[in-house]
Amino acid sequence: MSVERATRIAYRLMELGVSHAMVEHLMCHYAYDAIEHQLDCLPYRKARRPEAMIVQAIRKNFSTPNVHYHAKTQAARPADPVLVDPGPEPRDRPAHADTEGHGDSGPSGTD
Repeated sequence: MSVERATRIAYRLMELGVSHAMVEHLMCHYAYDAIEHQLDCLPYRKARRPEAMIVQAIRKNFSTPNVHYHAKTQAARPADPVLVDPGPEPRDRPAHADTEGHGDSGPSGTD
């Protein structure tokens, strides 16, 4: 494990307000990949107290938020074209007065 990587992770945790003692604990007991993953996911969580959220996310191995996952998959594939319904076809001529555009266009009133 590189010293630079450990320093970056510790610095990111302390920037969130995690205590020095807790940073040491997390760095000793959890994989750097897991800590970095949770740090990357934190902006997508609605954390009122990010220092507490990151500690719990690391300890309990929170799953990746859907927003984070969705953003990665959207970036990986091209955007789908948007299909727009053009609406009804315009009429070339007005409907016959007897039929009002519905049904038979033959003579009416003959029974």
